[in-house]
Amino acid sequence: MTDAIMLTKNTDQLRQQVAAHVAADAITQGSYWDEDSKRGCFIGCLAHSDDPGINEQTYGLPVMVQRIAESIFESLPDDEAKAFFAALPDAVGCDGKDLSKVGWQFLAAELRALPAQTAKIQVVIDPVIAGMDLLASGQEWAAPAAACAAARAARAAAVDAAACAAAPAAAARAARAARAAAARAARAAAVDAAACAAAVDAAARAAAARAAAAVDAAACAAARRRQRDTLLALISQAPVLEVRM
Repeated sequence: MTDAIMLTKNTDQLRQQVAAHVAADAITQGSYWDEDSKRGCFIGCLAHSDDPGINEQTYGLPVMVQRIAESIFESLPDDEAKAFFAALPDAVGCDGKDLSKVGWQFLAAELRALPAQTAKIQVVIDPVIAGMDLLASGQEWAAPAAACAAARAARAAAVDAAACAAAPAAAARAARAARAAAARAARAAAVDAAACAAAVDAAARAAAARAAAAVDAAACAAARRRQRDTLLALISQAPVLEVRM
């Protein structure tokens, strides 16, 4: 499966909406959109809803990219989260930009940025990276291959997470993440490569749970800042396929 090309549009309106919400101090974490207070999150401030499909239709922002941005936004310190939202229009830049591959490019970059893994884990991550690269280049990643890779990654993540019992709290978080990843991978086996890739991402994150649990809050924040910068750079660098007049 390959993604349909989606071009950015109404970028001036996007810029105005973002500026208005920043000026009104209407950006908040933890809630999509509160109609009474007129405040919301990354997605909600643009859609005035919890539906990212509205922003996809209005601004040409793929739902996948919005979901990634929302996850980063919710994990940043409050002031940095607001600055991240405010930086979106400059990253988009203009109408006619193709962001359809940005989500896959981001996932490939994140998988490559994982902490060092055991050989057992790395051997199932590598084909997933290859699949992300295929999707990021506009090629197909066959659904059976994707489902197989997802299932293998989820199983390996579950085994690895179950083994990390040295720190009880970390082990509990890792086990929950692994179970969720396994469930997602099982469902993904029956659907297309895009849905499967989402499960693979969850499985890979579960595989990294042991390393993630060992780092302190400052290191976690640094990782989120790296993700923020990576996503904004990928959006900025996306090709312009059509200049809308």
